[in-house]
Amino acid sequence: MFRAIVILSLLAAVVCGDVFDQVASQGRSVLRSAVIQGETVRQCSCQEQAHCVDDMKSQALQCIDPCWKQFTQVTDRPDDLRRCFDTKDHLLQNFLSCFESNVEACVPHQNGPRIQKVNITEILRLTESRLGQKKDQLSSTLVAPIKKIVDAAGDFAVCLKTCFLSKNANGYCFDRVGCLPMIAETKAKKSFKQCTRSINWKKEAGELCDCAVKAGLNDLNQYCPMFRLMGSRKSHQH
Repeated sequence: MFRAIVILSLLAAVVCGDVFDQVASQGRSVLRSAVIQGETVRQCSCQEQAHCVDDMKSQALQCIDPCWKQFTQVTDRPDDLRRCFDTKDHLLQNFLSCFESNVEACVPHQNGPRIQKVNITEILRLTESRLGQKKDQLSSTLVAPIKKIVDAAGDFAVCLKTCFLSKNANGYCFDRVGCLPMIAETKAKKSFKQCTRSINWKKEAGELCDCAVKAGLNDLNQYCPMFRLMGSRKSHQH
């Protein structure tokens, strides 16, 4: 789902500006709502956490190919569009590595303390719901061609979640290991902001915009110069 969030966020950035504070706020709400009251679980060791995160990343990657067809709604060259996002994959990997190292969700050993248990499926459901709400809010302010692009990205996210859940119908890696990471709200918020601010999202959105236009999303063309300019200004400020 992280890739879906990044894709939706970059597309949103192309048409309406910085959305990452909103994503962080929604993430806190999702975590609170997914807590299973009265149940605890052992906090994962860093080795266990890394193993399960890698397992979930692999599953999500396996879902991208069948779900990418959602973008045939907006371009007859979806493979070219896929390559545009593939060139930005390092952003996702860098963000995830930064967040994982800063959020301090694991302990060095397998005798971690008991922490509140959260429902992973509920996290995914709520994330999809929040993304859907943001997509609908965004779509209501957009002209029809751009709305179609945002809708396709939303359909991709829904497909990705459905595929991921099917791969975990018999339980998640964390269930099998018997632990969960501890995501403290304040630490997660600080880590999220720290890791997103290290990336010039306007510049990246501008480059993605140019590439997407060449891949058939011609309706984005009017936005690309604006993001190139904003990205250039931010670079000069550093």
